[in-house]
Amino acid sequence: MVLGLIALTSAISTTVRPVGVLVTDMVQFVIKMGMVIALAVFAVNAVGGIAAMKSSLVASGRGEALNLVPDLHSAMDADDHLPRVHLAQLVGDLVSRRRAGGGGYVAQRMFSAKDERHSLLATLWFNIAHYAIRPWPWILVALASLILYPGLATRRPAISA
Repeated sequence: MVLGLIALTSAISTTVRPVGVLVTDMVQFVIKMGMVIALAVFAVNAVGGIAAMKSSLVASGRGEALNLVPDLHSAMDADDHLPRVHLAQLVGDLVSRRRAGGGGYVAQRMFSAKDERHSLLATLWFNIAHYAIRPWPWILVALASLILYPGLATRRPAISA
């Protein structure tokens, strides 16, 4: 299977030239999203569905995991971190990404486009897909893991000297 996918990707990239980069990216995106969506479906079904997930998180005292923005008025969270620090880290990470800021990865895709309009649309699609669509299956898997493996979040690795 892997060798077949490598052959398919190589054939697309070499025969179609610059457009092959874009086609390869789209094929890989569809495959990856299909797999993570399947994982999210299995994880959500393992906890009994979205409604059961929500009620289990609230009942276990982890209802704050459902908040899109942390409570900025609480002093500390469960891991002894300031919620403001978490929010600042998230915003800083989103703003400072070299890939989203026009680094080599995005520039290569922009230069492979047919014209300026296609370049703009491809970059817009990348940002929507990368920041708005792609994280949600992983968020659902993470929320399901809080229910399926409740002790994981409280374990801390031992630091050896």
